[in-house]
Formats: sequence, structure tokens, C-alpha cells
Amino acid sequence: MLSAIVRRLLQTVVVVLVMSALVFAGLYMVGDPVLMLASPEATDAQREQIRQALGLHLPLWQQYGLFLAKAFQLDFGASFLTGESARTDRRAAGHLRRPEAGQRGREGHHDGVGVGFLAT
Repeated sequence: MLSAIVRRLLQTVVVVLVMSALVFAGLYMVGDPVLMLASPEATDAQREQIRQALGLHLPLWQQYGLFLAKAFQLDFGASFLTGESARTDRRAAGHLRRPEAGQRGREGHHDGVGVGFLAT
């Protein structure tokens, strides 16, 4: 039984690593991330500054290694909108977007049923 659990955990780690590598590499297939982040009016110097600040000047394998190390520490960088920690920003934004249970009426019941089906 223990060996089956360990095997499943190892399989999970492999799947997460492969999927994260595919998504990470896929971002570069779409184009230069700096061109997506920078204003169209940005100068070459400003684009290079963004590359340096985000570590995009490093080889892809080093960028992926840094990404994994930070993800393992639950450090997802700074929000592009607020400049605060992305974890803090996400929690705050999620809290602001969710209506209170009393304001939702019967929607809460339907959401709970859907989550119940997903959990089984």
C-alpha cells in the first residue's frame, strides 16, 4: 500500500514538472514576453530594462530553474497591476470579487453542488 502511494506521488511530481515545462516553453512560442509586457511605444532600452528586471536575459533553462525554485517557495513574483506580491494581490482581488453568501441567494447552493460533483 505504501509503495503504491509513493509511486502515485512520484507520478504526480513528474506530471507537474512536465506540464509546467510545456506551459513555460509555450509562453516563448507565442512570442517575446517583453513585447507583450512593454508598451508599444517603449524604447529598446526600456525593453532591455524589463528583460533584466524579470530575468528574461538568462538562458531558458535557467529561467525555468528560477521559476521552479520560486514556485516551490510559493513566490509568484509581483503583480503587474499593483506591484505587490502576486499571492497577496490574488487573495485581495478574490475577496473583492466574491459576493457575500447572503447576497447570492440560491446561487450558493448550486455552486456547492457543482463542487461536490467535482470532488467525487
